Amino acid sequence: MGYDSNIWLVLRRCMIQSGMTTVYFGKIAVTARTHATLNPNAYLRKPLTLEEYKNARLISDPIRLYDCVLPANGGKAYIIAAPERAKTLRKPPVHLLGCGECHNASAGPRFRANPLITGIRESGRAAFEMAGVSHGDIDFLGLYDDYVPIIMLQIEDLGFCGKNDREFFARTDFTFKGDLPIQTGGGMINCGQPSTTGGMLHVIEAVRQLRGEGGARQVAGAKAGLVTGLGAVNYGKNFGCTAAAILGKNP
Repeated sequence: MGYDSNIWLVLRRCMIQSGMTTVYFGKIAVTARTHATLNPNAYLRKPLTLEEYKNARLISDPIRLYDCVLPANGGKAYIIAAPERAKTLRKPPVHLLGCGECHNASAGPRFRANPLITGIRESGRAAFEMAGVSHGDIDFLGLYDDYVPIIMLQIEDLGFCGKNDREFFARTDFTFKGDLPIQTGGGMINCGQPSTTGGMLHVIEAVRQLRGEGGARQVAGAKAGLVTGLGAVNYGKNFGCTAAAILGKNP
């Protein structure tokens, strides 16, 4: 499991402190797979039930098979242009409204001391401030997902709920038709992680959603989405770097 060899410790600590069980994590995994079944580019398109998630083989207790990302070959590409130039292209542009980064070297020990608090808290705050939007303006999330639990930690650290808020995760509909759509293309968990290009999957999916190209998984009326990336991950010492960006249909 490389850099990520301590993720099972993070998940165990999360379960102890929050009281969350595999049912909560399974809800995230099943939602992502549901979206993947609607994405012709996903590798894993067979529907996944909560029981199948809970009964999958253990990787490192309590991490199970469907908590883990799928390594894959592949790559992503996109074009960046000035707004004036972008308006002349064949497809409507998607605009970068705000972004932020956080690195352990500059964040200090306050993140490293607690692996359940990620640099996404800082990078997300910076992205919201630059974009000048609120949480209610975000129509969907595309969160870096090398493991299912990190999706939940990011939702907390981005401020969509409080820490260890079981009720929020129990009541919220995360499907593309729901309250807070996440991983609308299935995420890396189901589409694969081609090494260091994996995180760009969420940028590509956000562009599709904002252009209305989501097909059967399209978020109705999507105007803004938030995507994240993590790098040099060592779950025993928190994150080497984190990034967040808010993309929108209109500048």
